[in-house]
Amino acid sequence: MSVDVHRESTLARLMQLGYSREQCEQAVNIHGNNIEATTEYLLANPSIGATIANIPDSDPPAPAPPADWQRVDTGISSTVSASTLSAARAPYNPLDVLSGADTIKILDSGDGWVVMDGHARPMVFACEESTWYGKLFAGKMRQVEFLLLDLDRRPIVSMKKPYSWGSQCSTISISPPAPPPGDEAAPEEALGIVQQEWDAFQRKLFVTDATPNHAAGTLLIQAGMTDRAFKITLNGEVLGTITQPKMGMGVANLELVPGALDPFRSNRMRALLICASLMVCDMYWSQSPGSATILKVIPH
Repeated sequence: MSVDVHRESTLARLMQLGYSREQCEQAVNIHGNNIEATTEYLLANPSIGATIANIPDSDPPAPAPPADWQRVDTGISSTVSASTLSAARAPYNPLDVLSGADTIKILDSGDGWVVMDGHARPMVFACEESTWYGKLFAGKMRQVEFLLLDLDRRPIVSMKKPYSWGSQCSTISISPPAPPPGDEAAPEEALGIVQQEWDAFQRKLFVTDATPNHAAGTLLIQAGMTDRAFKITLNGEVLGTITQPKMGMGVANLELVPGALDPFRSNRMRALLICASLMVCDMYWSQSPGSATILKVIPH
């Protein structure tokens, strides 16, 4: 009988946080191989699994990992606290690079778009996959896929916008890592949607996280026909703005009120807002990032 390598890898990582295999299997049966969702489920259900705070300072017995999974020696002393140990063992999440960024700047380097934080540190690249004839004949109504790439040029987020002459709904997903040779690629994980609506007096986009029973609500991004700034609001409260710089390499500035994304799974919402900013640039400012083949401006 074949072994589901992705499932076993997820179970092994969850069991390193101090949960039993039975508890981990119950979480994986509900949320699949999504590490973040399964961990949140276990933490939110104390009767199902022990919380991180109850993990003893000494290491729990190590589960047997699948054949293709390698343990990483972190070099951590056995005297560190349980919370530090848990954080050190947290699985890699490609959206972690967005953590804490309340100022996000999108710049056109001349060789592709670079998404930076407020300290001018590159976080991700942005590019598109579309046809030249689509751009020529359909313009902003064309079918296009926007991609966010990590600094190693690996796709981490995809936004697919269909061809449409009316309102457009773009679906956004997290791209799975490349599988080992001979394995099937994991399916994409739904991240959310950006819905663009036509209005006689307002330019509007609606941003929704796809997380079931967790999203704090739908964000509204809107601007009047003559306004330079798009306001990001939740139930009438302004959470931030998307603006177009007047000069220089800047394409768009995304400014968030500190703590504004706390009710959400913040890094997921940051990724969704970056995608929404790309859609604002494309739909309303007639700017798009171009192909992924020329992203070579930042040394690596």
